[in-house]
Amino acid sequence: MRFFLIPLMCLLFFPPLGGAQAQQINYAWPFPPERDVAKEVGSDLIVLEIFTTQACMFCPTADRFFNDLITKIPTLIGLSCHIDYFTVKEGSLATPDCSARQDFYARHIEGSMTYTPQMVINGKVDVVGYKTTQVLNKLLGANQNPIQSLALTRDENTVTFSPPQRTPEKMEAQIWVAVLRSPVTLTAKSGASAGQSSTYKNVVQSLTKLQDWNGMPDKISFTPNVTKDTERVVVMIQNEKGIIAVGQIVWAEKSPTSD
Repeated sequence: MRFFLIPLMCLLFFPPLGGAQAQQINYAWPFPPERDVAKEVGSDLIVLEIFTTQACMFCPTADRFFNDLITKIPTLIGLSCHIDYFTVKEGSLATPDCSARQDFYARHIEGSMTYTPQMVINGKVDVVGYKTTQVLNKLLGANQNPIQSLALTRDENTVTFSPPQRTPEKMEAQIWVAVLRSPVTLTAKSGASAGQSSTYKNVVQSLTKLQDWNGMPDKISFTPNVTKDTERVVVMIQNEKGIIAVGQIVWAEKSPTSD
C-alpha cells in the first residue's frame, strides 16, 4: 500500500469536526455577494489545482467550490485532477498522471502530503479543498510572487508559444502540457459519495511532460493529444519550487483564445 493512503484515509474518516459534512450537503458560495473576490485576487494568472476523487466523502464540497472559483475569478487557470489510487469502479475520471503529480507535490511542498480534497496554488502551497476561507487566503497570497503568462497560438492542431527569458533562479525546469475536458455531470454509483450528482469542470484528461527547459529555445511548438471532449490545453513551465509560467488555449472554439 502506498504511504499516502494513510493521510487520505485520516482525512476521510477523521475530518475536523464542524461544518465539513454539512457543507457537503448544503454547499453555497461562502462569501457575501458584495465581496469582489476577483478584484482582491488581482490580475496576475494563478494556477489552482484540485486533487479529488469521486469516491471521497468530502470532495463534492471542494469540487463545487473549485467550480465557483474558476468561474468567478477569470485569472485562475484551474485543473481538476482526479487521482487513481482511490476511486470509483464505474465512470471514473481518474488518471495516473494526476496521482503522479500529487506525489510530486508531496515530496516538494514543505509540510505537504497526499490527501483529498487537496488544492495546490501555483505549485507552491497546498490547502484542504473544502476549507474555503483558507483557500481564498492562499490565493490572495499568491499575488506576492506572481507567475509569468505564456501566449499560446494554434495553427490547426499545432500549439506554439515562447517561453520567458531565462534568469538564474528559473533554470532547470520542465514544460508540462495538461489537456482538459469539457464539463461533465456524473452520479457516483459507489464509494462514500454514492448517489450524489456532481458537475466537474476542467477535468484533466492527460498531464504529460513535453520537455526539459533551461531557457531555450525561443519558440516551442507541439501537437497536444486531444479528444472530441477536449475543451482547453494548458502549458506550464515548472520546477521543484513551483510554477514559473503558464498559459492556456481554448480548444473547443473555432477561433481559439489564449490567456
